[in-house]
Amino acid sequence: MPFRSDQMYVVNVLVGKANMSLDIDTGSSDLWVVSTLQPAAQRGSRPANRIYDPSTSGGKPLEGHTWRMSYGDQSTASGQVYLDKVAIGDLVVPNQAVEAASTMSQKFIQDAGHDGLFGFGSSRRNAIRPEAQLTWFDNIRPKLASPLFTSLLKRRAAGSFDFGYIDKAKYTGEIVWAPVTAKRGYWDFTPTGFAIGDMPVQSATFEAIADTGSSLWYLPRAIADAYWAQVPGSSYSQPQSGFIFPCNSKLPDMTVIISGKRITVPGIMMNYQTLSPNTCMGGINRDFGMPFSIFGDAFLKGLFVVYEAPMEGQLRLGFASQK
Repeated sequence: MPFRSDQMYVVNVLVGKANMSLDIDTGSSDLWVVSTLQPAAQRGSRPANRIYDPSTSGGKPLEGHTWRMSYGDQSTASGQVYLDKVAIGDLVVPNQAVEAASTMSQKFIQDAGHDGLFGFGSSRRNAIRPEAQLTWFDNIRPKLASPLFTSLLKRRAAGSFDFGYIDKAKYTGEIVWAPVTAKRGYWDFTPTGFAIGDMPVQSATFEAIADTGSSLWYLPRAIADAYWAQVPGSSYSQPQSGFIFPCNSKLPDMTVIISGKRITVPGIMMNYQTLSPNTCMGGINRDFGMPFSIFGDAFLKGLFVVYEAPMEGQLRLGFASQK
């Protein structure tokens, strides 16, 4: 489901006895939640059934283990670890490592629309110490009909995540597959070109990750600047740390070349948020010299995406147009 004009997408997850709204994040590998270990002021106005209480949940402490997370926007969270039941619908992991927060930074305190993050990256990036733990997806994967999940994110509307199967009713055309090396523990792939609107394809090879936990689509500076150069009245805003443009602009589609095929995201997806009656913020931004570009929700919500992780062999991502 959407939250705050596509800022994040959350799902209902049963953690112990708490019914929690968690942000599914393919760019991280930890399942951490707001808990009764935190001061009451940090829990905010959440009802008790959206706060994980290890003293009543039936979970067991994972003795000697702790965790700490730090994200790209400088937000942080840390705490203790428990083994407890975690379920999405009928999919249940009985002894999942649950990272119960004992403290979290102000950004998370203010974001009361969700109760934690649900990481779907590689288990080797898990932040629990001294021994990293398996993600929920890695624990449930052997029980699924197929070792994959899919995302169908939508613009300002509820979407869906499916586990263990590909719903052919949710996409049209062919699925374009790209190999994933996961060398950094992400769902990574390598685009080799781009095209803005009806302009010719330009070659550009760079590393990228598919990240449902990022709101924007971060591209190399030259590509981001080239896109917004096609939108009259647009400019880079230092206060917003991103591009702004007149809200009545017709935004061009954005195409990337993946595995030699064209993957096109409709221009409307680049209209991220309305800042004032006449000024909007763009969904494409500069990647600020990061070691990889982040293909976040502004890219993903224009597509049907498959995340496949065979028990042995090559991981891969699949991209198709939404039906």
